[in-house]
Amino acid sequence: MAVVAWFEFPGEPIENYDRGLEVDGEAKQHQPGRTFHVCFETDDGWAVLDVWESEEALAAFGDVLDLPPERQPRIYRVHNVM
Repeated sequence: MAVVAWFEFPGEPIENYDRGLEVDGEAKQHQPGRTFHVCFETDDGWAVLDVWESEEALAAFGDVLDLPPERQPRIYRVHNVM
C-alpha cells in the first residue's frame, strides 16, 4: 500500500537540503520505490513530501538518509491519488 512521508525541518535553511543532495544526491534522488517528491520552504524552515509505493520502500530509503529521531517523517497511508 502506498504511503506519504512528511518530513519537517523547522529552523533550518533550505540550503541544507541542497547540500544534502550535493553530498550523496545520487543515492537520494534515484529511489525506485518513490513515486513523487517535493521540497518546499515553510514559514520557519523547509519540508519534504514524498509518496512511496510501500512502507518497505520508504524503510529502505531511511537507511540511506540516516536521520536523527527528531527528524523522522510522519507516515500516512494513501487513500487516493489523482
